[in-house]
Amino acid sequence: MHPKLRAFLLANGLRADATESAAWEYYRQLQDDDVTFSGQERIAEGTDGQRSAAGELPAVTVPAQPVAAPLAPATVDRAAIEQEAFTRAIEIGDMCTRFRISDETRTSLLQPNVTLDAARKKVMDIIGQQSQQKNPGFRTAVEIGIEEADKFRAAACAGLYLRSGFGLENDTTLDGLRSAAGIASNQQIPGANELSGYTLRELARRCLQIAGQPTGGNALEMIGRALTVSDLPILMSNVANKTLFEGYQAAEETWQNWCATGSVNDFKQNTLAMVSEFDDLDEIKNDTGYKYGDRTDAKEVFQIATFGKLFAITRTTIINDDLGAMNDTLMTMGEAAARKVGSLPYAVLIANAAMRDGVALFHANHGNLGTTGVVSETTIAEAIKMAKLQKNLKSKQSLNIRLQYFLAPAAIEGTSEIFFNSGQFSGADLGSTRTNPYAGTRFERIYDARLDASSSTAFYLLGPKGKTVKVFFLGGNQSPYMETKQGWHTDGVEYKVRIDAAAKAVDWKALVKNAGG
Repeated sequence: MHPKLRAFLLANGLRADATESAAWEYYRQLQDDDVTFSGQERIAEGTDGQRSAAGELPAVTVPAQPVAAPLAPATVDRAAIEQEAFTRAIEIGDMCTRFRISDETRTSLLQPNVTLDAARKKVMDIIGQQSQQKNPGFRTAVEIGIEEADKFRAAACAGLYLRSGFGLENDTTLDGLRSAAGIASNQQIPGANELSGYTLRELARRCLQIAGQPTGGNALEMIGRALTVSDLPILMSNVANKTLFEGYQAAEETWQNWCATGSVNDFKQNTLAMVSEFDDLDEIKNDTGYKYGDRTDAKEVFQIATFGKLFAITRTTIINDDLGAMNDTLMTMGEAAARKVGSLPYAVLIANAAMRDGVALFHANHGNLGTTGVVSETTIAEAIKMAKLQKNLKSKQSLNIRLQYFLAPAAIEGTSEIFFNSGQFSGADLGSTRTNPYAGTRFERIYDARLDASSSTAFYLLGPKGKTVKVFFLGGNQSPYMETKQGWHTDGVEYKVRIDAAAKAVDWKALVKNAGG
C-alpha cells in the first residue's frame, strides 16, 4: 500500500496497529459505502492518483490476502474536516521521516487524538534528547521551523540570562536558539532586553500566548498550564543549566593541580594495566646463544559511581518571582558537584586502601611511608630518596622518580611556607648557617582542608601527574548533567543533577606520606 494512502486511511479512522490486509479491507469498506472525498486527490497503489468526476475514491485492486475482521467504517461528511485530517497525517509523516523518528513513535503520533501541535512538541523533545546525547552537559531547546515561537524562545532565554546576571557577549550556550530563530551568532537577540524585565508570572502567560493556549484562570492554574503545554519548562531548564555550570566551574578545587584524568565507557569494573620493564640484556660470548626476554604485568581495578540530587521549581517559585533564589540554589548545586569530584582523590589518600598486592597504599612494605617528623630538610630528603629508590615490577633498576608536588592540610600551611620560603636556616646541630635546598619552586605546594579532617599534621610528596591518583569520568564528561521532568511529588518541574566519576591510585611508587609531628 502506498504510504500516503495509508496515512489518509489513518487520518480517517483506520486503527494505527491495523495490518496490511486490514488496511485494504478498510479501504474497500469505504468504497462499498460510496464515501466521496472532495477537495483532495488521492494516491493509491497501482493508480495514477486521479479521481473520477463524481469524486469517488480511485479504483484499486485489493491484493488477495486473508482479511482480518472488518473494522467499522468512518463516516466523513465534511470536506474541511477530511482535508484537515489528511493534511495532518501527511505533515506528521513527513516530519517523522525528515527527523528520522522511529516507526513506533510515528505510529503513536498518527493516532486521531494527537493534535498537530502535540506531535510537533513530541518531535521537538526527541530532537532535544538526541542533541543532549551528542553534547552532554547542556540542553538547548529545539523547534521545527523559523517562526515567531523560535524568536520568542531565543529572546526569552536571553532575557532570563540577563536577569540572572549573565552577560550575553561571547556566550555560545545560546547559539542553538539563535540558529533556530535565524539570528547570526554575532548578532544581538531582538527583544532580550525587553523580556528581561518580565516577572516569571508574566513570562509564563506570554509562553501560553505563543503556544496558542488559554491564559485565563487564577495564577496557580495559569502557571500550571504554562509548565505543561508551553516552552516555559525549556526556558527555565536552559537557565538552570547555565547557572549549574557556572557554579561548577567557579568552585575552587585543588585536585586538578596534581591529578590526571581519564575516561571510561561503562559502569563495569575497569582495570589499570601496568607492564614491567624488559629483562636486562645478557653478555653474548662465543660459546653461548641468545636468550628470550619477557615482561610481566599487573593491574589495579576501579569502578565508576554516580552522584546526584533532585531540585524542583514549583508554581510557588514562579508566582513569588524567586528567580534569584532559584539561581542561588542551582549555583550551590554546581558547587556541590565540583566539591564531590574534588573529594574523590583526597579520599583515596585518606582511606589508604589496599592495593593489588593486598597491602595498604602507604605502608613500610611499599617503601613510601616516611619517618614521622615535621616538614624539614630531613623529612623532605627522606621522601625524595624513597621515590628515587622505587623499582618496577621486576625490580631490575631504580626508577629515579622525581617528586613534584607537596600536599598538606591547611593546619600546617603557615609553618610549611616558612620552611619553603627560607633560603637559609640555622642548623642547631652544626651551629652554622646553611642553604635550604628545597626553597623556592622546588615543589608545587598545595594545601587542602579535606586533609585536616583526617590529620592536621600528615603531609604528602607526589610524583608526576598520571603516576599518582587519577580521576575518571564516564564518557570523559567532566561536567554535571541535568535532566528535567514534570514534577510528580511537587507542582512544578523537577531537575535531576548527576555526575559519574571515580578516583583510583595508579600505583604507590610515586606517592610518599609522612605522618608529621
